[in-house]
Amino acid sequence: MAVTDLGAAHPNEGESRAVKNIGPSHQILSGESTQPLRSAIPVNTPRRPRLFGPDLHSYHLYCRVTVATISSSARPFGSANTAVEPALSPSSLLPPFGVSNMTKLQRELEGAADGLIDLTFGYPDGLQLPWMRALTRVPARRLQTCNPRQLKQEIGAWFAGQFSETPARVLLANTACEALAVAISSVVERAGDEIILFDGCFDPYPSLIQSFKGRPVFAPRSVDGRPDLHSLERLLSRRTRAVLITHPDNPLGYVYTKRELEIVKDFCETAGLTLIVDAAFAFVSPYGVDTLGPLEAIRNGERWILIGDTGKIFDLFGVRCGALIASDALTGLLQRHLDQLFFRMDALRLNVLASTVGHKLWAQAAQHVNHTVAANYTYLARHIHPRLRPIRPMAGSLAMLEFDGAQITDRELADALRRTAGVATVPCSYFVFADSCGGSLRNRLRIALARPPKIIRRAVENLNTAIDGGVGPCTT
Repeated sequence: MAVTDLGAAHPNEGESRAVKNIGPSHQILSGESTQPLRSAIPVNTPRRPRLFGPDLHSYHLYCRVTVATISSSARPFGSANTAVEPALSPSSLLPPFGVSNMTKLQRELEGAADGLIDLTFGYPDGLQLPWMRALTRVPARRLQTCNPRQLKQEIGAWFAGQFSETPARVLLANTACEALAVAISSVVERAGDEIILFDGCFDPYPSLIQSFKGRPVFAPRSVDGRPDLHSLERLLSRRTRAVLITHPDNPLGYVYTKRELEIVKDFCETAGLTLIVDAAFAFVSPYGVDTLGPLEAIRNGERWILIGDTGKIFDLFGVRCGALIASDALTGLLQRHLDQLFFRMDALRLNVLASTVGHKLWAQAAQHVNHTVAANYTYLARHIHPRLRPIRPMAGSLAMLEFDGAQITDRELADALRRTAGVATVPCSYFVFADSCGGSLRNRLRIALARPPKIIRRAVENLNTAIDGGVGPCTT
């Protein structure tokens, strides 16, 4: 069986590709722009003082995606070239994305019948170790007498240790998504401010950006899913406030090299932008790829934010928290935005998490998740139906199944497999917003592998039976 391995090697760096118009709502133009240039500013123009919070009074009902000029030539970052804000055509006006497809899917699956094998979410499920089960049974007396500040400090110190940072730079949030929301709110100063992100990104990002009156701007990828870093300069406008990347990527599982992160960091430094790195999957590296080491490249920058998550490696029946790790210039701003949420982390969550990260065997739990994911992928690659070609990411707990999309779409196939095989998967078209991923995601399904091996075996058996029964792509 042919198996694609995204972790085998990085493609040659420095390549750039032209991405053409790919939809009525999102336009990325190839070649020279025929639109008049409304403004031109040097890349190194000093930024105006940052304001606290977005300008809620100037929000336009329809959020716009920038019409970007993507040329086939790449210019070095930090050069004397200018950044332009191209004119916006009527076709680039978009209604808000609304609730993300992933959120809709999760809400729908909450009411699913018993027996459904849910491989849609990346959190580990059913991988608790015995000592972890015991930690979730916290006596009421302990909950009533706990010191929340001390427990938060213990959890924050664990995050600091994993990311090689100081505890003073760590802020805790209830979830990684909440942490990301705080990060976005801190960079969107006025309605219409832009955040650049790479197409093929995690589904909730655009909606989250728009909920703070921001505008998502989608950068392209190469055919193999590699982010086109040289497109960043050409997407820069006066309204650009940040670049948001995912490391490792979701769903593609791409891991940035240290040099690639240096390029992104240098671009943000030169343009006066904030670099936001969603590193929720950074603790999950089942195939031996270094995910934490490359992050050192951004730490000497002035404006950067890392997002962490305990939930990707600790299966504590849904008990988890997110973290913001930021440069000194942003820690105070993030704390003020976090304080606006007016929340208090509950005693149960703090006790369970502090006991887990402080346990002498916490690393064993992380190893257990990583080893299980790797073993499950090996089984998947050997036994899945030939019409479903497995694609191994570089890191993370996810994988993809590629199929012949000539007869059926990914959404149709996911629906059919859920009905006939009792296996819930995620159509990868959920993660495509500008069709600038080289067309590589619309014929794939995303599956989660952080499950007990017996669950993955049963899922593979059910999927194979359904495909043999005539569900999905035909033999080509």
